Amino acid sequence: MANKKINPALTVFVCLLALVIGFAAAFFLYAYIKKPAGGDVYVSGDISFHFMELGNKASGDSIYIKAGNTDILIDAGSVESSTDTTSEYIKRYCTDNVLEYVIVTHADSDHIAGFAGSSSSPSIFDRFTCETVIGFNLTNKELTTASGNPTTYAQYREQLQEAIDGGAKYYTALDCYNNKDGAQRTYTLANGIEMEILYNYYYEHESADENNYSVCVMFNQGDKHFLFTGDLEEDGEERLAEFYDLPEVELIKAGHHGSKTSSTDALLSEIRPKIVCVCCCAGYNQYNAAEENVFPTQAMIDREVDGLVQKFEYQLMYQGLKLQDYLDFIKVPMADFRKNYEEQARKDVLNQLVISKLIKDEKIEATEEEVEAKIAEQAASVDKTAEEYKKTMDPRQYDYIRSDIVVTKLFDFLKANNEMYVEENKE
Repeated sequence: MANKKINPALTVFVCLLALVIGFAAAFFLYAYIKKPAGGDVYVSGDISFHFMELGNKASGDSIYIKAGNTDILIDAGSVESSTDTTSEYIKRYCTDNVLEYVIVTHADSDHIAGFAGSSSSPSIFDRFTCETVIGFNLTNKELTTASGNPTTYAQYREQLQEAIDGGAKYYTALDCYNNKDGAQRTYTLANGIEMEILYNYYYEHESADENNYSVCVMFNQGDKHFLFTGDLEEDGEERLAEFYDLPEVELIKAGHHGSKTSSTDALLSEIRPKIVCVCCCAGYNQYNAAEENVFPTQAMIDREVDGLVQKFEYQLMYQGLKLQDYLDFIKVPMADFRKNYEEQARKDVLNQLVISKLIKDEKIEATEEEVEAKIAEQAASVDKTAEEYKKTMDPRQYDYIRSDIVVTKLFDFLKANNEMYVEENKE
């Protein structure tokens, strides 16, 4: 049987930080995501998307895109020194030191700090020739702090002006959408690859949330689409979905670093992404604690813990024991017992995001005959007939048996239709 290429599943992976999601997820992802030193890269023909490490633990975006011979940078990281790390990475691929397009999504420091630079860490504008810069139209940012010092936004403005004085073309995203003064709504990057600046309601309307001013851009490669929305929040996403009849996309960079306030149903139900990329540790926030945004959420973990506890309970039932009797015997409260499962549950949730999509796409099911055979096997292990064993079962056990059969069939499918290989790092 010839090897079959499986369609990419809806996966969430954390760029810029190593995320171990187990064998099943790693096995699947490798065909689509490669990890050179310094970042993660998704490759589709002549276009590649590089989600770069920032050299620090702060939240932030910096995404380098290579389309044919055209070099694009979206945002520049969380602190001025981010450019020390990202520039080294970019120069491996951008050999002429020219960035044809630079996109600055909005004025938050975790997106513009690398453009601002510092005396010890030159800005992106100093390190590269930036031919066309596309920026946000509105901001609520001030130019000075309460103590009278220039803000990161003010430093960005200064560096941008120097780049313009040096020959860079500058347009706002609204200029591009309106094809104003030489700006273009759509730019041809390479043969069959375009960059489209989308319309965002908040290009023209004020918002209390700075994130809603984000520049939104779609990369089009034939019938494949790749969406970047900066830190666009729920309201902005809803208006984007209302304005456009958006296509399904191969990849989306999750809005606002994967926070619960972005990547909402209004948008996702339309674009139905195959891959969701979360740039830089969702839930980490250098300004405020944001535990509710941590991925996976506690609610997801709790549901998985429920399943693990139930599984253990079933194992005890096979031996004629009850869970509560077991806990009483070892003198461990249920709350503490559940806590022991949380780390495993966290990993299992991440695995299941991949596994569940594969099961759905490949239409893998457990037949009634397979369920009955499994029940007979379990009954025989405790010296009971299948009918006797069924009398002790509850509906949850049937669900567990079906799930076990499906996952086993999935791994058989993966082994039969794929080859696993490891690419040596030649650098």
